[in-house]
Formats: sequence, C-alpha cells, structure tokens
Amino acid sequence: MSENKEKALTRGLPMLALRGLTAFPGMLLTFDIERPMSMAALNFAMGADQNIFLVTQKDVVKDIPAAEDLFSVGTVCRIRQQLKQPNGTSARIMVEGVYRGRVREIVTDSPSFYAEVERVPDAAERVSEARREALIRSCVTLFEEYVRLSENAAPEIVLNILSNNDAGYVADFVANTARFKYQDKQLLLEETHPTRRLAMLCRMLNNELNVMTIEQELSNSTAEQMNKNQREYYLREELKIIQKELGDGEDAGDDAGEYKNRILALNLADKETEEKLLKEARNLAKQPFGSAEGAVIRSYLDTCLSLPWNTRTEETLDVAGARQPQSSSGGSRPGRRPARGGRSERSDRAVRVFYWAPSYSFIKCTYQNAASERWARFRTPVVGPP
Repeated sequence: MSENKEKALTRGLPMLALRGLTAFPGMLLTFDIERPMSMAALNFAMGADQNIFLVTQKDVVKDIPAAEDLFSVGTVCRIRQQLKQPNGTSARIMVEGVYRGRVREIVTDSPSFYAEVERVPDAAERVSEARREALIRSCVTLFEEYVRLSENAAPEIVLNILSNNDAGYVADFVANTARFKYQDKQLLLEETHPTRRLAMLCRMLNNELNVMTIEQELSNSTAEQMNKNQREYYLREELKIIQKELGDGEDAGDDAGEYKNRILALNLADKETEEKLLKEARNLAKQPFGSAEGAVIRSYLDTCLSLPWNTRTEETLDVAGARQPQSSSGGSRPGRRPARGGRSERSDRAVRVFYWAPSYSFIKCTYQNAASERWARFRTPVVGPP
C-alpha cells in the first residue's frame, strides 16, 4: 500500500533549469528560453501531457548546468502558452505552477534533464486561527506598502489576496510578486509550513521596504537637486538676456577678465595666493549686475592688487647724514622743543632709530627664527577671503 502511494506521489518529468527565476504553485510565470537543453525539455513536455518540472540554478552564470548546480526543490508546472520564434532556437512560454516537487533521481541529462519528481505537500500545523490571521494581515499590510513604493507593481494586485484566508496561497502570491533575490525565493519555496513562510515573508518585506525607502529618498534628493540646478540655469540665462538688453550684461564679465589679467601679470611666486585671487575673480563673473556681493569682491581685489607685490626697496642707514642740522626751509614747527647741536627733535629720533637698527634687526631675526620653529604649523596665508 505504501509503495503504491509513493508511486502516486512520484512521476517522471522533463526538467528545465531557470536562471534567476523561481516558480511557485498556483502562480503564472512567463519567461524566455534559448538554450538547446531547455528547448529539448519544452519539446518533450509538449509531446506528452504539457507538464514540466522547473527548478532554479544555484549559479546563474553557468550556461550548461550539471545536476549538482541545481536546487533539489522546484515546482511542477503546466504549460499554458508557448510562442516559438521562426528560427526555432528560442521561445517564450507561460506556465502555471501546480505543486511543489523534489528531485529524487535524475534519469538522464541529455539532450535535456529528465527526473523522477516527488510531490511535496504543505505540512500540517498546530497554529491557532488568531495567529494565522495576524500573520496574514501583517503580510498583506506590508505588501500594500511595498506595492505603493514599487514602480513596477499595479495597486490593483493587492485585491487578489485581501479577502483570501489561505496562508499558503497568500505566502506564495506575495513571494511570486515581490522583487526578492532568487536565493530568498528558493528558501520560501522550500519551506513547507505556511505560517513559517508568512513569518519569513514579513521579515523580507520589512528589509525590502527599508531599502526602497532609502532608494526613494536618494531619488527625490537627486531630482530636487537637478530641478534646482535647471531652475538656476534658466534664471541666469534670463538674467543675461535682460542685462544684455539693458546694456549691462558684459560689465561683470569684463571686470572679471580685467582682474584676471592683472593677477596673472603680477607673476606671484606664491601660487596659493594667486589661486585665491583668481577664484575671487571667477566669483565676480557669476555675480549679477549691481549686487552687493560683487561690490565687496571688487573692493577686496582692488585692495589686494594695490599691494606692492614683488617690489623691494633698499634701506638707508645713514647716521652721519641724520646728524646734519636741518635746512632753514625745513626748520622745526612751532611748539617743538629746542634742537640740540643744531638738530631738531625729528633728527634726534632718526639718529636713535638708525643707531639701534642693527640691534633691533638681530633681536627680530632671533625672535622670528624661534617663532617659526614653534609655530610653523599655524601658518596663516597672506591673502584670504574677504
């Protein structure tokens, strides 16, 4: 009796390997086939009772999989439609899953796989109706949110499971529709307890919703930035046209070009300073006519360019000349104290400065050397932003 029952649950079927797809019982699946071994399995099934066993490859890269490259659990399907190409080397078929199956033995693998397939029914469960109903509701709610965020699923698709209380059907429908990895779908296919499949689906949907939410935020941020850039570009073009009509459109560009030429003409040894000045000149070109920021940048550049860059003067420490009395035309002004030895107070100060200049230079150099060694990492650029 047990042998007859086992034979009833086992049958020989042509087997077709799927790449990146998983078929579920009670669900429709449409896909294309091109490999010679897949076409041979299709022709074998169409010549018999149109039943075929679909199983997923472990590695989608392999073009000619071996028996060990296939999962052992798949779905027995019935071929509903087929559309062969005129050359006969490829076809598009639509199948409907019938029941889960497990490979017991692969009879042959040439020209296509042919296997003994054992039927795998859903396992009996000892779960309360309240828990089953709670899992179904949670799964349907998460699936509704998934459909709302998804761009490829129609909102009406949720109606197929809203009023269905079959935990196995709800789990298979959501697993077949959702965009999960084929490895995750294979885990759902191999799980024979419907409530466990629902619990696994809830976890997978939660994770997928988190990913989709992040994707949507990134997409919205990118679209917002693009819209902002396009709007600014459009407004700038309009502003250029208005300024050109008013005769003021070229002022900012001309000023920026003039400042750029003056900066390059300095031949500054410090390239960092030169780059900062050129950056301000470029910023000036972007400013609209009459803007306050443009006036600030012009004032800043005028001040920097008026400095004596690359200009050196020689110091004259002539103590004897400073001791000479001033001429009558350059006498001391009223209110000055009397001069000593024919010299004015101004001459006395000049003599004292010249006298102490060598000592001051020595002290200054010593201080600068000590300070440069201690504060070298706190260097401040000569030219900075305004």
